[in-house]
Amino acid sequence: MKWKSRLPEGLAGLERLLQCQDSCTQLADSIREIKEDAESPTLLLIAGEFNAGKSTFINALLGEPLLTVDITPATAVLTKLTYGTEKKIIAHFIDGTSRIYGMDWLEGLSAERTGEGENIRRLLDHVEVQVPNEMLKRVHIVDSPGFNSNHAHHTKTVRSYLRRADFAFWLFFYRNVGTASELQEIEELKSQGAQIYGIVNAIDLHDEEEDSLQQFLSNNLRRSRMSEFFRTLIGVSAKEALEAKLELDPLKKEYSNWAEIEHLMEVISADDTWKAKRVFQKLNELLKQLNDRLMEERSSRDFFLYEELVEGLTAGVYPELVQMKEDLLARQMHAETEVMTWKSLFDRKITSLKQAGKMWEEIDDFSRQMNQPVNAAREWRLSCMTEYERILESSADLSADCMKLLETQIRLEKEWETLDRYGIFKQKRILGFTLEQKKYNNARNGLLDRQDQVLNRINHLKKSVKQVEVNLKKELSEKISKVLEAVVRAEKVFLTRLDMAKEKYGKLNQGIVSDLENWHGFLLAIKKQLDPVFAESDDELRLLEDYQACRYLYENIAGICKELDTETNRAAVDLLRGSLLPMKFSELTIKGTFGKGLIDSRIPVVPDPLPFHSEQRLLQVQTLRKIIRNRLIALAAIAGIIAFLWWHNEDGPESREESAAAFPDTAPVAAAALTDDHSVIPETPLPSETPARKDMHKFMNQVISAIDDGNGQEYFTAEGWNGLQAFNTTKPDATRTRTSVEKVSGSSGNEFRIQTLESYQGADALTEYQVTYGVVEFNGSYLIESVLAKKISETETAVDADGSVLRSFLKDFRVSYFDALQAGDFSLVASYLTPDGEAHKELAKYIGDIAGRGYLFEHEDFDIAGVKKTGPREYRMDTYEKFRFTDDLGEQTDYERSKQYFIHALDREHFSIDQIAISKTIKTPITLPTAGLVSSADVAAFVQQYYSDFASAFNGGGFNSIAAYYDPKGKEFKNEKSYLDMAIEKQMQMENLSIDVVDVHQHNDNQYLATLTLQDRYYYRDGTGDEKKLNVVYRIVITPEGQPLINEMMSLNILEKTKF
Repeated sequence: MKWKSRLPEGLAGLERLLQCQDSCTQLADSIREIKEDAESPTLLLIAGEFNAGKSTFINALLGEPLLTVDITPATAVLTKLTYGTEKKIIAHFIDGTSRIYGMDWLEGLSAERTGEGENIRRLLDHVEVQVPNEMLKRVHIVDSPGFNSNHAHHTKTVRSYLRRADFAFWLFFYRNVGTASELQEIEELKSQGAQIYGIVNAIDLHDEEEDSLQQFLSNNLRRSRMSEFFRTLIGVSAKEALEAKLELDPLKKEYSNWAEIEHLMEVISADDTWKAKRVFQKLNELLKQLNDRLMEERSSRDFFLYEELVEGLTAGVYPELVQMKEDLLARQMHAETEVMTWKSLFDRKITSLKQAGKMWEEIDDFSRQMNQPVNAAREWRLSCMTEYERILESSADLSADCMKLLETQIRLEKEWETLDRYGIFKQKRILGFTLEQKKYNNARNGLLDRQDQVLNRINHLKKSVKQVEVNLKKELSEKISKVLEAVVRAEKVFLTRLDMAKEKYGKLNQGIVSDLENWHGFLLAIKKQLDPVFAESDDELRLLEDYQACRYLYENIAGICKELDTETNRAAVDLLRGSLLPMKFSELTIKGTFGKGLIDSRIPVVPDPLPFHSEQRLLQVQTLRKIIRNRLIALAAIAGIIAFLWWHNEDGPESREESAAAFPDTAPVAAAALTDDHSVIPETPLPSETPARKDMHKFMNQVISAIDDGNGQEYFTAEGWNGLQAFNTTKPDATRTRTSVEKVSGSSGNEFRIQTLESYQGADALTEYQVTYGVVEFNGSYLIESVLAKKISETETAVDADGSVLRSFLKDFRVSYFDALQAGDFSLVASYLTPDGEAHKELAKYIGDIAGRGYLFEHEDFDIAGVKKTGPREYRMDTYEKFRFTDDLGEQTDYERSKQYFIHALDREHFSIDQIAISKTIKTPITLPTAGLVSSADVAAFVQQYYSDFASAFNGGGFNSIAAYYDPKGKEFKNEKSYLDMAIEKQMQMENLSIDVVDVHQHNDNQYLATLTLQDRYYYRDGTGDEKKLNVVYRIVITPEGQPLINEMMSLNILEKTKF
């Protein structure tokens, strides 16, 4: 719990702070005590009258005989047991000091014995015994003297621990349960807030023959007032429990009933919430006292009245006056800066359009910085600059095309050089060159036209730029004149407002301001120490009533303290006793112009035309080739005659058959040489009547039969069997329903391909595959050497869901869904959703996003309107749902929704949600009455302060300075922002002369209507002005936190208007 570290730090600082204040020094001791309790483990007080067996009980808790058990009430000293790495005693004295002793001092310090411990005991407050016992890390135990001790200082020490104890065990002696004195002490103990448990010790004295132990305890619980303090009594024998632990005797431990005490100690040590409750109970009392003293001092010293005066001056009038003073300086600087900047922007030589573009960008940027948009700059951007960019783009495109044409020119020139030299053998290439040359020249003519267009656009742009320059000079002259007029007008407004402030706040002086600063500095120091505790609370503290009570007091203290601006407060008071002199300035004029040569874009050079006479050259080549061809034909005829004669010569081969035999396989080789790919052997379908096809059908029937019987490996090669197993893994748990041989084809004499169509029925779908088996013949047998499968269809198996189970499924989902929303745990609904479905993704993101935000979802109604089957396994369920949503601010909204759930049936009784669609939503905000949180006087003060600040916003502060006064959802929020933006843009100024709240009354449970009569004076930038008397009605909404906000201006009427 974070508060355990934050609270002690804050209280330590608060203790030091209050010790320095005379009125609060008594609270410092209480703070120190609370700090110690917060830092310490749970404090358990063992209480009871003398001889109830408290020390024996504690020894049994520790499992060793540590404490003296025969202490008399006349000598007993309170003993506190804490954890330590070694056994030792720390004696805490009344004066706040302490000293360490060895364990042999325990009896001497805690029991009345003569000797050297006697004098020490008189000075003791209590004794702390440190023991290396793990239980003491979580729980500190206090062994108190009996409440019936005759020594008053012992009783006082005990009573101090009553306030600090988180838990208390009241020990009754078995033979003396519920005496009058005990009940009186128990009542006092309970009044201090500790959680008390009643324990009857020495049950080993009980005689079971008389009545059972449980009956004995019940009878005593009903006696007198015992039931007012205890819900039950626990009976134990501390003596037997201690003996059992020392002797390791489980039976004796069982008789002692010590298991109940051990369980109770586990509960106590783990109960951090009760520890927090006790600490904040004490802190609440302290903060009440502190708050009362602060309020008393604030009232007695009239700080409330002075705060209002200082706040009124510094929050409204002073910032306004300072702003107006700064406006005077700013306006002068603005005017001088504008004049000088415009001069510098124009005072340059422009030699290119690019430089002009840069200058115009600077003009536009500067005009925007000064909040003085220049229309001529806009004209430049929209027309000139846009055209300039288009010219650059066109010029770049033209340049690229010229480069491409130049490359073509160079290539064609080289090609022509070759063609001109060897052209007789390149008739086709000369013809192609002729066509390319024509294409080149046509493209060149097109580029020349585009070049002329770019030049014309450049000349037109030059004229446009010149006209924009003229317009700019005229526009700037008008703007600068208006700026100078505004400075004079601002001086007049400021001097008038200063006189009004002196009249209203002249009573304030620096002494009053100094007192307020010291007071609020003290309050802020208190708040700073408490901030870590209450600024960020642990989640488990939110529902703790005592923490919330402390937080309320903290917020009350924090609400009255203010972080005063010392420098501003003192400066504001000084301002009321001074004045300001009007500022003077000299007027400047703009000189300068554009230069010439506004284009630096290089117009690309279009390549020259190609001068080659390719058509003439083509004609020459054609004539020459014709002559050569005729001569070759004649030579071929002569060669044919000679060959014929030789063929028939008697010395030649005897026959053509002999000639063919001399050159075997010549034709096939030549044919093969023409084949593109010798490795591809075309597949040839086998005729349906061939024996091979019949063998394949028979073979496949044998294979399928063997596979279905769980065998068949003998029909496959190793590679083929692996292929079949790989195919089987794609359809686990599926059953073959059909196999048909669709096609048998062969690629060689002993290799075949068998294509089958196979169907398999799975749990969810019927799947159809096209399977190709590669078969090879080996020694008269067939073996499958490859298996390739391709899924060609999948038909989902229809499921008829059980309607009642389906409805129950959706209702169960809704219950789990609301649980998931509350816990921020998506895992609570994940099992209801299809893992890769849209609903799964959306809900996982939504629940993750809202986790930890403190939202509350309350289910109110859920009804299934209809169920419709939309597919073999798909269902759509239409629902009506109603729930209430509470956000982290406590605002509530009722939701009514119509939804459609798209559900997938896994089988008749198991489902998953694929998608959730919202078809209609009706939201109804739950509005709690808030008007009673404020009074009419509060609302009147609110609107008066608002209108005082409104004048500052109007005079340059802008809407953001008063946005906090408006309801962001109200109509007036946007309206007022637009109005103030317009007023500032037009350089209007306003002076409020009077504010009169005529009426404030409650309009409904959440709203007030406030009627105001206002008298304002307005100044316009042309030097004119008017004075208006207005009647305004505002609708004021009250937030759940009691904050008034302006929702709407219901009406505005001008009662009087005078121009000046």
